[in-house]
Amino acid sequence: NYWRRDHLPDAQQDALIDAVLPEGARRDSLRALLARCTRPDLLHLLEVEEPGSPRRSLDVNLSDLDATVGAHAATLIEFLGTSEAVQRYVARHAGDRLGHVAAGTTRDGRPFATLYHGVHHVNGALA
Repeated sequence: NYWRRDHLPDAQQDALIDAVLPEGARRDSLRALLARCTRPDLLHLLEVEEPGSPRRSLDVNLSDLDATVGAHAATLIEFLGTSEAVQRYVARHAGDRLGHVAAGTTRDGRPFATLYHGVHHVNGALA
């Protein structure tokens, strides 16, 4: 199941984040990314849940903000995990356009965090 949770009042958004993400760096960094959104009207928050499995996550689409990965590097590193591999990855893609982030629990109960980046808009003719 997918639910758009755009434009929630702050208290409801905080409660949703608390319900989906465990306490810690991932939750804190997601909140930090949300707080940096100067245009809440462009923020898109999606809640994902799969009945019958532990899968539950939040996806925040940040592509309308026209920001780069590098502009949010420190927060994204906290979000993804602070390993050297993550730090190198974020540095290598610092110039890419920030797309969206997702975090939660997989079908088999493991925590996850994902960064989507490097997308661009293409206009094409309709067939």
